[in-house]
Amino acid sequence: MSGLRWLVIGKGRAGTIRARDITAEPGHALVHHLPGRSLMSDLHRAMTEVDAVAVCVENDRHGPLATAALSRDCHVLVEFPLCHTGAEARALFHQARACGRVLHLELIGLLTPAHAAMRAQLRTVGITSLNASFSGRLYRWIEQEATAKRWGQLAVGRLHALWDLAGPLHLDSVRLAAQTGGGYELCATLRGPNAESVRLTELRSADATRGATWTGADLAGNQVQRPAPSRPEVPLFLQDLRVFARRVQGDAIAAYVADDTIIAVAELAEAISIAAASESGHALA
Repeated sequence: MSGLRWLVIGKGRAGTIRARDITAEPGHALVHHLPGRSLMSDLHRAMTEVDAVAVCVENDRHGPLATAALSRDCHVLVEFPLCHTGAEARALFHQARACGRVLHLELIGLLTPAHAAMRAQLRTVGITSLNASFSGRLYRWIEQEATAKRWGQLAVGRLHALWDLAGPLHLDSVRLAAQTGGGYELCATLRGPNAESVRLTELRSADATRGATWTGADLAGNQVQRPAPSRPEVPLFLQDLRVFARRVQGDAIAAYVADDTIIAVAELAEAISIAAASESGHALA
């Protein structure tokens, strides 16, 4: 393939950055950039004129649009999360393999210098505990996802980071508490493959300040903390685009997250949501 012709769906932040990078990157051509709420007939027509589709819209449309693009023999890049359930993720990857196309999930948090530094430190000695605490505003689309009881899916980026740092994770318990103004606090207790203690806390409220802290301990008893964010040499979305292009060109080892891991984390996020919803008096309807 001499170059990739692209359709970008969505004109928010992610879609705008994708369109910019595709336009500037050699070997790529932006053929269509359509709003996320375009008519499906227009999106389907555009899909027939491109090689690749970037899905940069609201979470609940990621899976259906990826399915539509794969059905038209397009390679697909999806901003996380891929879909709502592990079964949906499994079906999407099966569809991609069946039609010989790349299905790629963007998880640029794993490409940051800060994450790489913490991963290197923990993997050098081994890990005994890991804690991630995140807070953020309760934006309209966040509130919609929470109302749909998809708290775990809203945390999928952090879950992928924890999985990458600690290895395969298993869910022990979930606590969900309502916050004033429709927000929530989610606390998931997990364990790693060697019984490592892993905890994720997510706070969403109307007046929350966006921030995250990542701490842990290694087998030598050293306390580990993720460094402050720093600017990468290559912008993160552009790094991700280049990985996608290498995968389309047949580089099987280019992916920085395995398909099976994406499915497993989708299952974990779904399990967290189910457990949170089952908490008597805490489910946010």
